[in-house]
Amino acid sequence: MNSDVKKYINSIKMLFPILRKEERLFLKSFSETIIKEANNEFFSYQDCIDKFGTPHEVLSSYYEEIDTNILINKVKNQHMLKQFFYSLIIAIIIISFVACTLLYKSYNDVKQNHVSNPEISIEIVK
Repeated sequence: MNSDVKKYINSIKMLFPILRKEERLFLKSFSETIIKEANNEFFSYQDCIDKFGTPHEVLSSYYEEIDTNILINKVKNQHMLKQFFYSLIIAIIIISFVACTLLYKSYNDVKQNHVSNPEISIEIVK
């Protein structure tokens, strides 16, 4: 397999927004098909495009073939996952802010109650 074929396969792989099991299986079988064709003769990047289509065409044909409900569920799951991570990040920021505020308040309390320059007085008892 030459570098142009690898470049073609990687350009298709980079276009997938979600790489799950089904997409990896599709890429594997599509790569095997291209490699079988490329073993017989030298393929340039343009030859791959002429024979199999542009990477965008390959991606759109894949999504035309899969079930719409599966695709919608994948997008919903990805959206919910993003929302979860955004909420988690916001919660971590808020908790960190509260913790820093409490630490600063306790630092000021200790600073006010701590004797920094003690006065020593000596009394003589007779």
